[in-house]
Amino acid sequence: MFYDHVTGPWWAELSAQVPGGLDVVDVHTHIGQNDPDGFTSTTRELRDGLDAIGARGVVFPMQEPDGYPPANDMVIAEAAASDGQLTPFLRLDPEDAPLAEAERALDEGAKGIKLHPRGEAFELDHPALADVVALADERRLPVLVHAGRGIPALGHHAVDLCERHPGL
Repeated sequence: MFYDHVTGPWWAELSAQVPGGLDVVDVHTHIGQNDPDGFTSTTRELRDGLDAIGARGVVFPMQEPDGYPPANDMVIAEAAASDGQLTPFLRLDPEDAPLAEAERALDEGAKGIKLHPRGEAFELDHPALADVVALADERRLPVLVHAGRGIPALGHHAVDLCERHPGL
């Protein structure tokens, strides 16, 4: 959530027009310090942005070149300490034992899965994700997939996955 002198007035106007107020959940937030693009976000920065409009957020790690287990643990711990403001999702790299990491992080408290095909250079039909997607389907977990340019066949693969796994 980004709230400043530019977005603040828009938020105030929108809020004033909705009877009963708004219940906002930002479903795409990150925390982390090691992203190769140079982006960083602390939990405090994230929570301050969410606090500005009384929002909650779904949070996952930024890209982690050294692997996701420690980053997933950090996100789960920060969410647990957030009094319900943050909901932790784990992030996976299909080249790094994704099913084992998904099971481990879910058992530790993650509530969903974030996949970033462009960040980890894979397609959604990657064979190592088949068991991860089946696990999410079985447990009826949300799977958030980063979309955008430069991800071949993303829409086609997403539709195929959802047809095979209707619980996603």
